[in-house]
This record gives sequence, structure tokens and C-alpha cells, in this order.
Amino acid sequence: MGFKNGPLTALVALVVGLIIYVCFYPESIWLNSILQTNFNESLNLSLPYQVPTTLVYSIPTGLWSYSFIVILFTISSKLDYSFYAAIIVIFLPELLQHNSINLIPGTFDYRDLIANLAGVTVAICLSMKTN
Repeated sequence: MGFKNGPLTALVALVVGLIIYVCFYPESIWLNSILQTNFNESLNLSLPYQVPTTLVYSIPTGLWSYSFIVILFTISSKLDYSFYAAIIVIFLPELLQHNSINLIPGTFDYRDLIANLAGVTVAICLSMKTN
């Protein structure tokens, strides 16, 4: 497996995810408290009323998962243990936030799991298609 233009598509996905994160997440998020304070506090834009905030909050997660898998496929041309370890790294933090486990501070959201799954699936499908 390989990924043609992998680093470029991963970079675009990372940048789009970061833009969504910075523009639409509240300042109470650690990264935004730094970025919005250093650049402009009015950077936090409001969402159009028809866009569900939960959807926008999960999109960066999926984009970052996509980027992670694309970079992994760019580095390694086969599915090996590093691929399976990457899958664990993508899903484990969200699962450890679940109320029954609660090992990592944060809010468990099944939409983030779905976004992660979508990002990983798209990266795998596109990687297979480029071969």
C-alpha cells in the first residue's frame, strides 16, 4: 500500500482541521486560549444556525485521523504492526474518556469515534485505490 501525494493531502487535512478547531471551538480549549489570545480574540467565529455544532466539533477529529493514517501509509508501504498500533492510538484516548472508564479527562463523544472511523476508512480506501 502506498499513497500518492500522501504528505500533501495529509497537510491539507491537518490545516483544514486546525482552521475549524481555531475558528469554531471555544476559547476554553487549551490550544485556542493560546492562539486566540496571541492573534485576535474575535477569531472565534459563530456557526451558521443550520450547522450542528456537534458535527463541526467532530470534523477535525476525523481529518486528523485521516492525516495520521495517510502519513503512516506514506512511510510504510504495507500493513504491519505499526498500522495496528496507530489504530489503537487513534481510538484509545476517546474510549478512555468514557464515563465507565474515565481514565483521561474529557468528554466522551461517540461522534468523535465515528469521525475517527470515517477518517481511517477514507485513508485506507484512497490508499488502496492509488495502487
